[in-house]
Amino acid sequence: MPSKKLAAQQSANQKSNAPVGSTAADCDLCPKCKRKKHDTGRYPRSAAERKKALLRDAADPNSDLSANARNFIRKTKGDNVPPGYQVSHEEPLYTVPKSDRCELDVADNMKTQPTRTHRARHKRCGDQYHAF
Repeated sequence: MPSKKLAAQQSANQKSNAPVGSTAADCDLCPKCKRKKHDTGRYPRSAAERKKALLRDAADPNSDLSANARNFIRKTKGDNVPPGYQVSHEEPLYTVPKSDRCELDVADNMKTQPTRTHRARHKRCGDQYHAF
């Protein structure tokens, strides 16, 4: 005879049409990235991936960062973006549906660059404007 706890869980799962053994929290997660589902509403950007990109660019001598920006990133341990800079996605997130944006929101697709450069790339004659 099943325990009361197991019987209650099976009853709750039958009501919600969830597979046996799954919880409600499992159904609210993205199957690709295991974060909160992002197929509706505003897409939650990954701060951890942005931090990886900032630290990578601060260590790269060929990046567009000034010495002050590199020191700022090192001082904040990648938690903040230096003033006058932005972290840009090389392939913009708007090119895919919200449910697939977690695949593009990774450090390999990000680049830290001056705000002026980032804005110019998205303008009508910028390279990202025509590419995407």
